[in-house]
Amino acid sequence: MPKNKAKGSKAERELYDMFVKENYRAVRTAGSGTMENADCDLIAGKKGFPTFAVLLLIIAVLWILTEINVITINIPWFPVILGVIALGWIIDYYGRK
Repeated sequence: MPKNKAKGSKAERELYDMFVKENYRAVRTAGSGTMENADCDLIAGKKGFPTFAVLLLIIAVLWILTEINVITINIPWFPVILGVIALGWIIDYYGRK
C-alpha cells in the first residue's frame, strides 16, 4: 500500500502544480487516503476579481435607495440589470486571458 500512496501523493502534487501554473488557487490536504470514503485531497478555484458580483451589488444598492426614496433615479431597472450581467461576464472573460 505505501507504494500506491506515494504514487497518489506524487500525482496530487503534480496536479496542484498544474493548477497553480494556470493561475488557479489550490489547496492540497494530505491524509484523506488513510480513511475510507474520505473527502477530496485537492481543491482549486480560479483567481480573479469578482467583477460580476460588484456590479450587481452597485445596482442593488442604487435600486434599494431609489425604492426607499433616499435618491431619485428614474430608469428601467430590468434592462440595466441584464446589461450589467452581460458586462460583468465580458469583463471576467477578457480579464482571465
